[in-house]
Amino acid sequence: MAQVEAEETKANAEAKRHIEEGRQKADQEKQKGEKQAADAKDKAKHKSSGFWGWAASKARAAFDGVKKAVSSAIDACRRAVKAVIEGAKKLAMAAIELARKAINAAIKAIGAALLAISDVLLAAFPELKARFQGALRKAVDKATAAINRLADGLKQAVQKALDRFGAVLDQALQLLEKGINAIKAFAASVDHMPKD
Repeated sequence: MAQVEAEETKANAEAKRHIEEGRQKADQEKQKGEKQAADAKDKAKHKSSGFWGWAASKARAAFDGVKKAVSSAIDACRRAVKAVIEGAKKLAMAAIELARKAINAAIKAIGAALLAISDVLLAAFPELKARFQGALRKAVDKATAAINRLADGLKQAVQKALDRFGAVLDQALQLLEKGINAIKAFAASVDHMPKD
């Protein structure tokens, strides 16, 4: 039983590690995308500042270019975050599956050892041996079924948690994009104000 608990603990720790690695990578990709968007905004700001004499269409074209660059950077960031989340899911699922197999193998090995012992100890009592071994086989089957249910439940919980995390990151990117677009719209309106 201690071996089973150790395997379960190990698998849970490995799954948590994979999830945390995925979160860290997603955060890195998010920051990278935010930096690209900010860099594009700064680049456009430097292009358009100091050129008050430009025609309105030129300024509008510059802001449209920035908007496209920002949207492109944020879209790239969204794709990267999604890829990282999916990778974390796959790693977590593999870790859970590995633990499930190891625990079930341990349960079956213990059951097989007990069957072998009962073959020797209960050889003189065939009816008792048959009942004991039948009960033992049922116990092994129930235990492996319980492990399989737990593993499936853990897989679902991990996937839901990662999906929620991905949704939060996507919402953060949407807010970032809206904020940058609002700043650009304000800057464009200031740029188009009549000069004294």
